[in-house]
Amino acid sequence: MKNEVKTQKKGVKTMAYCILKMKTYKTCKSIKLVNDEEIRNKHYDDIDETKTHLNRTVYGNKNYLEMYNQIMQNDYYTKADKYGRTHKEPNIKGIGFIATFSPEAKNQINPKQWIIENVNFFKEVFKNSPMTVTLHLDQTTPHLHIFVIPVTEKGKISKSQYINGKKDMFNLQD
Repeated sequence: MKNEVKTQKKGVKTMAYCILKMKTYKTCKSIKLVNDEEIRNKHYDDIDETKTHLNRTVYGNKNYLEMYNQIMQNDYYTKADKYGRTHKEPNIKGIGFIATFSPEAKNQINPKQWIIENVNFFKEVFKNSPMTVTLHLDQTTPHLHIFVIPVTEKGKISKSQYINGKKDMFNLQD
């Protein structure tokens, strides 16, 4: 996502940029914890609770564990293969991203367009994978939380299908 904006700050040129962080979730408990954080089920010190009502889900299902359980009901995990074996539960339960931008870009980005571009970007990258995008406006810098369960065409949860190493992550950030 190349969103570069040059700005002047006290006579010094600075470059505005977008930021994309990624974290892999390996347990159902971790999925629930990140879901609770994103829908603000408890108090957090770094948020302005007078603005929490402005947060909203802009795309997808609000319940990450429900999304995961639905995938686990797919044929890939429930039906036995020709040898009578079923596939074991995946090591990766989901991937979380935080998309935001530098303070220099804050006044130069169209917020609605930025949200639309991010949602479309992740829908394109993760094709038919279940995804939720949550907008947070109750912290210093507005940001999006993107939670994806990376599902292959066969119904298998697989991070490596989409991001296989540092080079893929670098390309995704770019």
